Amino acid sequence: MRHGLVPCLLLAGCLALARAAHPEPSGPAPGVRTDLLQRFEAAGVPAQALRRALHAFACGQARGEFERPILTLVDYTRPSSERRLWVLDLAKGSVRFHERVAHGRESGLRRAHRFSNQPGSRQSSLGLFRTGGTYVGRHGYSLRLSGLEPGTNDLAAERHIVVHAAEYASEAFATAHGRLGRSWGCPALDPAVSHELIDTIREGTALFAHYPDPDWLEASPFLHCETLARTAASHQGDAPRPEPRPASPARPHPLAAAISLGCRIRASVSPISSVDTCGRGDPASRAASRAMSASEITPSS
Repeated sequence: MRHGLVPCLLLAGCLALARAAHPEPSGPAPGVRTDLLQRFEAAGVPAQALRRALHAFACGQARGEFERPILTLVDYTRPSSERRLWVLDLAKGSVRFHERVAHGRESGLRRAHRFSNQPGSRQSSLGLFRTGGTYVGRHGYSLRLSGLEPGTNDLAAERHIVVHAAEYASEAFATAHGRLGRSWGCPALDPAVSHELIDTIREGTALFAHYPDPDWLEASPFLHCETLARTAASHQGDAPRPEPRPASPARPHPLAAAISLGCRIRASVSPISSVDTCGRGDPASRAASRAMSASEITPSS
C-alpha cells in the first residue's frame, strides 16, 4: 500500500505543477456559452485556445470594449505553415475564416515562441486587442490594432502593429519554403483573403493572440476578470469608512492639474500613425516583396 501511494502522490504533484504552469481562466466568464464551445471545437478550433479566447472576449465585452460579436483567434502554438487564424462569428456560431498568419521575425522561425511589447523588438505580442479603422499604407489595405493589456500589448499602436497583406504569408510561399515569411511583429495575411477578412473584423471587434506563456497567463486581466472583481470588492468592503468632514471650498491639487494638462496635450496628438514598419522580415520575405514590387512596375504588353 505504502509503495503504491508514492507514485500516486508524485503523479498528483506533477499534474498540479502542470496546471499551475498553464492556468485556465478563473471560473466561467459571464456570456461564455457552452453551445459555442462545442460548435467551434467540432469545427476544429483548438479547445484550450478557444476557451481562453472566449473568456477574454466575455471579460472585454463586459467592459464595453467591443462593438460587434466577432472574435479573431490566432493560436501561436501552431507553426506558420498551418492555418492558425480563425474568425469566429459569436452571434451565428460560425467560422467565417480559417487562414494562415505570419508572426514577427524575432519571435521564431517556423514557430513563434518569443513575444514582446517593446518597440524595435520585431516580435509578435500576445493577448487581447481591439480592431480599429483601416487605411492604405506601404502594405496596401491595412487594419489598425489597439492592445488592451498593459505591459503585454498596449504599445501596439506605438509599434505600428497592424493587420496587412504580404506575399510571404501566401499559400504559395508556405508550399515553397515549408513556412511563412516573417514580419516585424504584424499579423500578416495572404493577399488573396486579406481585404475581405479585414473588412469583416474592422472597427470594434476582438483579436486574441494565444500562446501558453506562463507569465502572460497569470497576469492577463482578461483571463482573470472575475478574480480581480471579487478582490476589488473585498478590499472595498474591508476599507474603513472615513468620518464625515465639514465641507470646504474645493481647490485643485497641483498633481491633478498636471495630469489634466497632460491629458489635454495627449488628446491633441493623433493617437495612431498610418505609417507601419512591419513586413520587411527575413531575406525570403524581402525577396517576395521585391518580386511583388517588380511585377507592379512592369508595363503590360
